[in-house]
Amino acid sequence: MNPTLLQKNTKLAVVDLGSNSFHLLIVELHTDTWHVLYRQREYVQLAAGLDDELRLTEDIQTRALSCLAQFRKILNNHHPQQVRIVGTNTLRVASNASHFLARARWILGHPIRVISGEEEARIIYHGATASLMDHDHTKRLVIDIGGGSTELIIGQGHQSLLLTSLPMGCVHLTQLFFRDTTRLPSESFVLAKEYAKEKIAAIKDRYCHLGWDICMACSGTAQAVFEVKHTHVKNASHIHLNDLQQIQATLNTATILDNVNFDGLRPERLPIFPAGLAILMGLFEALNISDMILSPGALREGIIWEMVHHYQRQVNELSPRYS
Repeated sequence: MNPTLLQKNTKLAVVDLGSNSFHLLIVELHTDTWHVLYRQREYVQLAAGLDDELRLTEDIQTRALSCLAQFRKILNNHHPQQVRIVGTNTLRVASNASHFLARARWILGHPIRVISGEEEARIIYHGATASLMDHDHTKRLVIDIGGGSTELIIGQGHQSLLLTSLPMGCVHLTQLFFRDTTRLPSESFVLAKEYAKEKIAAIKDRYCHLGWDICMACSGTAQAVFEVKHTHVKNASHIHLNDLQQIQATLNTATILDNVNFDGLRPERLPIFPAGLAILMGLFEALNISDMILSPGALREGIIWEMVHHYQRQVNELSPRYS
């Protein structure tokens, strides 16, 4: 990155090609922070477009590319000096990802980098802790339940200590457990939660041994849970296991998923919400999480944070030193 480009009033853009949603974030740098100029989320559900051979279907590619064409128009209108585009779990596992990425790059006009699960976790942690003061060394467990994977990070201050990307997400588990209409949603929920706990079992001891002071959750599932709780408890700042159990009780009353009515939940979120809830409850129970707060940032903010700090390191290296 050219240090001369990244200064006050510089515009930075991030495009996140997630397994559930595509995101566009554009910010403008100020003296010691950044200001969000534009933010957009589109529920593309890329992970739902994987066939039995892990190929992205033509229908899902068309939907995704249409979304990216909209993003390109917005980028052209804002003229950011730096653009970063990343792909996550679905583009890690899709057997025809290279074909889709070539088409996507042509539309966006910028290179796309598919990041590993571990790198995704590291960046998410930076996004979750971007607003911290440098002297804050509280140990944090950060959880991000995505469409195709779930990232768990324990870190202290701005430094990650333990990183894991588990191959389970809310779109993935919806495909596995909530497509069978012969099962009650409550039965599917039990199966999904047990599946999640089996995946978590492999990392449980390491995380519980290291421990944490605060648990933070990022992104859609956590946001949706807080939105549901806010309809009953205004300005709620924490989520506890009994909150999740109360939400599950609503699910248990339904004979089909379409009949579930979670107050405060956006309709487009409903099809994947039970699977996300099952993962979150599995994490609470398996890791003995007492309570959770909502993180102000995630992957997009983490990329912005890293771009800014990369620039600051370059400037420091180029600055004259006096003895």
